Amino acid sequence: MAVTGDQTRRWWILISIGIFAFMSNLDASIVNIAMPVMARQMSLPMNQIEWVVSTYLIVLSALLLLFGKLGDLYGKINVFRLGTVVFVLGSFLAGLQWTFNFLLVARVVQAIGAAMTLSNTYGITTATFAVNQRGKAMGLIGTFVAFGAVAGPGIGGLVLSHLSWGYIFLDQRAIGDCGDHLRSICPTKISADSNASAN
Repeated sequence: MAVTGDQTRRWWILISIGIFAFMSNLDASIVNIAMPVMARQMSLPMNQIEWVVSTYLIVLSALLLLFGKLGDLYGKINVFRLGTVVFVLGSFLAGLQWTFNFLLVARVVQAIGAAMTLSNTYGITTATFAVNQRGKAMGLIGTFVAFGAVAGPGIGGLVLSHLSWGYIFLDQRAIGDCGDHLRSICPTKISADSNASAN
């Protein structure tokens, strides 16, 4: 029974990190379809509104190695948990639809949170699952990542057809709150002994 409970928790951990892997990649693609609307409402040229996407991707890419190293030093789950809070905060700020400069700052906050989660996703997965289960777990994480990239334009178009562009960020906050709830059941540390017992 203990082993079954431990296995259940492992899959909840996987779902939690998968949700944020999905969101981090969704965020990189969902904004693309909203850019014309954002440019029109903010009275900005397209080459300037493009920075809403570019800022997120540049900061995310620049910080992956840093937060991966911090995960090694201070615990991958600890960094991941903090990253979920930062990402949800950035999503909320971006959804306020204030000034362009404020939106860019919010996107930087989002990117920092995304880097904190993405850089530790696979490390948490390998530490959580035994060798004979890692292939399946990694494949599921890859599915979340790919689905996030593919689903962005569709979800963005659906939101924009009924609501203002700020809701593409507030929707992510709602998903983030779900993932944040799931991560609350995850242990702060994953021991090698529990991996051994899964074998």
